[in-house]
This record gives sequence, structure tokens and C-alpha cells, in this order.
Amino acid sequence: MISTGGTIEGAAKTLLVAGSASQMIVVATHALLAGPAVRRLLALPIDRLLTTDSVTMVRDIALPVQVVSLAPLIADVIARLHENKSLGDLIWHE
Repeated sequence: MISTGGTIEGAAKTLLVAGSASQMIVVATHALLAGPAVRRLLALPIDRLLTTDSVTMVRDIALPVQVVSLAPLIADVIARLHENKSLGDLIWHE
């Protein structure tokens, strides 16, 4: 989850200091992007932000954002529960 972006900022700066690639992909389940989050993310060498549509996200930010819909997963969970089927294979991958 990205709330204010402080943890992402710290992790990215640590990776850069350690000599990692200068461009990054950030993946987060929930992109709240509160307060200084957008400013912090824009200051980092982020190639892409990959997140879900679990919360309404700030629109028109200058980052390349890819949003993955949770609708198919939620629909599958509802159908399985309605049919008394297991949810185990939805959460367990080998």
C-alpha cells in the first residue's frame, strides 16, 4: 500500500545508493497517494506504478500508471462462495 510514499521513497533511495538500476517499477495493492505521495513518487526514477482499483486513485499524475481491475477476482470469489466451492486455489500458487 502506498499512503504518503515515504516507504517507497526510502526503499528507492536505498536501492540507488546500493548501485541498483536507476529505473524502477513500483507495485502496490492499494495506491492511496495521500499528502506528499505524488510529489515523492515524481522525484524518483520510476518507470511504472502498477496497482489495483481497490481504491479511487489520484487522476492525471505524470507517472505511467497501470491499474489492474479486481472485478474478475471478486466475481470469481462470489461465484465460488455461492456454489460452496473452495477459495484455496485462488490464494495458493506453486
